[in-house]
Amino acid sequence: MNDDTESREAALKQSLDHNLFLTRELHHRLKNSLQIIQSYLALSRRQHTGVERVYLAETEAKVQVLSTAYRMALNGVEMQLVMIKPFAEEIIGRISSSMRQSGQWIDVRIDLDAALVVDRIIPFGLALVEATIAALRAVGTTVVSIIVSQCADGWISLHVSTNGTPVAGLPSPKIVAGLSAQLVASVEAIAPNDILVWRFKP
Repeated sequence: MNDDTESREAALKQSLDHNLFLTRELHHRLKNSLQIIQSYLALSRRQHTGVERVYLAETEAKVQVLSTAYRMALNGVEMQLVMIKPFAEEIIGRISSSMRQSGQWIDVRIDLDAALVVDRIIPFGLALVEATIAALRAVGTTVVSIIVSQCADGWISLHVSTNGTPVAGLPSPKIVAGLSAQLVASVEAIAPNDILVWRFKP
């Protein structure tokens, strides 16, 4: 009886270890595939001009969110939490280098030491991309302000605004609603120059 129990436990452990190995392999292949796609889009963007370049830059920025999220989450053997500050700075840095027009500036202030699981950092990053692009496209924009901070109650605040006049319908309300639901974020009332104001629990 004891031999049978030990045999079953050993077989179960072996099966679990194998499944864990396959899961890690899948995650790493996904991470590598996303990085390849991002590099391909970056190369394509450099070879185009005008509207095509803009669309490629937008797509690249969105793929970068997935690529960066998985790279940071898979930095060790197990899936890890993704630190918000370096993640957001990398995303914004790429947008700044590929989409910012002459005379525009992105003022970034990120003051927090918090992290999110990969399934929540992704909608956060995509919302950051959508809001930043909308702010850069606002009429007369010279400064885009991005503030990510921790509130006194422990919640995190994401505030994207512009000194220009926002374009109606940007970012897409449906996309913003979907991303806020995934992140479980509270959408706050906004002032005329605000693009996105969210609060959410870490």
